[in-house]
Amino acid sequence: MFVQVAGSSARYCSVVAQTKLACQIRYDAIAASLTELAEAEPLGDRLYEADDEDTVAFAAEEEDALTMPAPVPASPKIYHIVHVNKLASITADGFLYSDAIIAQRPAIGTVIGMNHIKQRRLQSLRLNSHPNLFVGQCVPFYFCPRSVMLNIISRGSSDLEYKDGQGPIVHLVADLHQTVSWAQQNNLRWAFTLSSAATHHFEDRNDLSRLNEIDWDAINAHYWSSVRDQKQAEFLVENKYPWHLVEEIAVLNQGTGQRAGQAIAGAAHRPVVHIRPQWYY
Repeated sequence: MFVQVAGSSARYCSVVAQTKLACQIRYDAIAASLTELAEAEPLGDRLYEADDEDTVAFAAEEEDALTMPAPVPASPKIYHIVHVNKLASITADGFLYSDAIIAQRPAIGTVIGMNHIKQRRLQSLRLNSHPNLFVGQCVPFYFCPRSVMLNIISRGSSDLEYKDGQGPIVHLVADLHQTVSWAQQNNLRWAFTLSSAATHHFEDRNDLSRLNEIDWDAINAHYWSSVRDQKQAEFLVENKYPWHLVEEIAVLNQGTGQRAGQAIAGAAHRPVVHIRPQWYY
């Protein structure tokens, strides 16, 4: 009995030794694969635990997906926010106007912006792509709804004279490419910025092939505190913007939607009104 057990133990020890050797060989092979992969294309600071080559490959693909920047949308939209009580005058004029032109006209409707920033855009902030054009001479748009400015409005910032919150604010939605085509046909200058055009350090472009320079991850971000400036990238068109290019009016609730519908009821062009609470705070 003892000899049989001893023999079994010997065989067991042999199997264990062989298993350990196989595991060590396998471990060495995996380690070598990881080393080669890291040298060929660094995966960043993340540590991957892999038990075969397929897992290593999957880890690399996952890292690529996480670090790849968001692409430029095929049909980018642009968004202008305005108080609902301005819609009637906008449709009557047939245009949205720049602050430079608005300042020369009788005041109609509620102003929702910050006056000191409006003055800065009118008096000191120029576009590099059009050196004699002030930011305030342009109608501004964002590349996303639920903008940083809307958040400031929703919180009732002390820098704002306007204190009625986001409820009466509407989004006017338009197509970027149609807008550029219209501007070029009417000899009006346009540009887009890579960050907020309310500061002295923004960069601007007037070449659509460079839209990839916008941080689209920041534009699309729901939580944007770490990319606040990039999320405020703007599209700017000189002097005025035609009402007929507005594709949609988005509102927070039914009440504002009804006010918007009534304001545009007599207009030749009546964009669809959508209730989109996800575009608000």
